[in-house]
Amino acid sequence: SVSGDSQVGLSSDFNLFFQGPDPNSHVGFWGGADRHLLADWQAASSQDAQSVTGDPLFVDINGADNLFGFDATGNQDGGLDDNFYRLKNSPATDRGDPSLAPATDIEGFARVDDPGIDNFPVGAAPGSTIVDLGAYESYLAGQLEDFAYPREKVEAALANLPKVG
Repeated sequence: SVSGDSQVGLSSDFNLFFQGPDPNSHVGFWGGADRHLLADWQAASSQDAQSVTGDPLFVDINGADNLFGFDATGNQDGGLDDNFYRLKNSPATDRGDPSLAPATDIEGFARVDDPGIDNFPVGAAPGSTIVDLGAYESYLAGQLEDFAYPREKVEAALANLPKVG
């Protein structure tokens, strides 16, 4: 959602929009109205011409403890085990523009073309370096497993971690 006083000068492109099953989910809010589909958003905002919709196929968005992020009401941090790596064939793979992306992902891995995925950006030269959308490059896509551990073991392991801050 973009507030009216932030719309001038906004530049948004090469994004992956995902709407969950909730009937109140929308792609965005622009010009004082909900935009239900990517096409609605694009028409209203003149943004995101190279963006796509789809499930990003995160490995385990709420982790083994099935708690997403930090719960301020219960003062519980369920985000430590949330896994935002993507599975193989994620629509975020090779969808980015290398001229707009940092040379490495959030963990320092180089941004590289996945030869098994067709390059998405219009006019991309075969073999050009095309980056993935998001913080993580897909080095491990399809090679990760998420294990279900009993909550007690997760809590015991987390309790033994050094405290920061």
